Amino acid sequence: MDLCNLRSCVQKRISKCWNLVGIALRPKSSLKFSALLPKQQLHSYFIPFMSGANLAKALASKGITLIHGSHNETVKHLVKLREKKSYRHEQRSVLVQGQTTIQELLDRNIKLRSIGLTLSKGVDHLELDRKKFPAERYFVCDINNTRRILGTASQPTANEMFAEVELPHVEFSPAVDKLIVFNNISDPGNLGTLVRTAKALGWTTAVLTDNTCDLTNDKTIRASKAAVIDYPHKIIPSSQLIDYLVKTMHMTPIVADTPPHDITDTLSSNTGIFFWKKTSGQHLDKLPDRIALILSSEHHGPSHIDPNVLRVSIPMASNVESLNVSSAGSILLFQLNQLLGSPGQDVNVRR
Repeated sequence: MDLCNLRSCVQKRISKCWNLVGIALRPKSSLKFSALLPKQQLHSYFIPFMSGANLAKALASKGITLIHGSHNETVKHLVKLREKKSYRHEQRSVLVQGQTTIQELLDRNIKLRSIGLTLSKGVDHLELDRKKFPAERYFVCDINNTRRILGTASQPTANEMFAEVELPHVEFSPAVDKLIVFNNISDPGNLGTLVRTAKALGWTTAVLTDNTCDLTNDKTIRASKAAVIDYPHKIIPSSQLIDYLVKTMHMTPIVADTPPHDITDTLSSNTGIFFWKKTSGQHLDKLPDRIALILSSEHHGPSHIDPNVLRVSIPMASNVESLNVSSAGSILLFQLNQLLGSPGQDVNVRR
């Protein structure tokens, strides 16, 4: 059979046996397309029939856009969302990567403005259940535009799914018994990890100081598995933090800090977390009912924190200087949960 006849035969068989559903090409019968041609010829004949103008037309008939080139307006918009904090807040939307994460957001009733799928060279079909993944708009692009949109640090896969997600309006409630405070945390990966851990451990509300990195940063979103998107929080100037916690929230601030050597030299790394003060003051026999744990950057430490504020530390081996803030924060959140869950628990305060 010559090439022209083979092409005609394949086109007829495709039209009879395949149907476009959403952006998925599925056989109506049990006949597989791979049976029509030898495996080595499958991509070379099938992709040309459903690419370029033909593919764009087929997708458009189902309300799906095929994106070409780096100067496409959709690409520019999504890149700007990733790169510009002010644009994210203006648009009230962010980018989220990964099918599992997108499904979890939908399960939390968070609205998707668009869904993008990556069409890799040599792939003969894409599948998307639009009832399972409802969005205002759908589009398809190649791997180069996916990398451009998500950034190379995201390491997108050849069939990556991503979405523009609308930021929901989440009410900040001061009526909580425990609060986590992010003070001067500059690493978005640490911030995202802490939010995810805090949410998992029941710390449902946060305060951020104005010198902490943006919760909607793409690295923060990725590290938190998008937990930051609907996490209740409030941003406070660093200089007003303690007054806000004490006078407005009526909470006892507790600062995670590295203790001086005269305290650490007397401790074993096998003991639990301990509380201490930089100056003499009121003796603390019991852990207060309402506490605000303040976590800061391990490089810069707490900023604008009065020395009279109670400190909490994790005992460590003498040859370890400090822990990453996300690691230390996770330990403290868990340990404080144990203390808060034990009425009358004695608290060890070193002054």
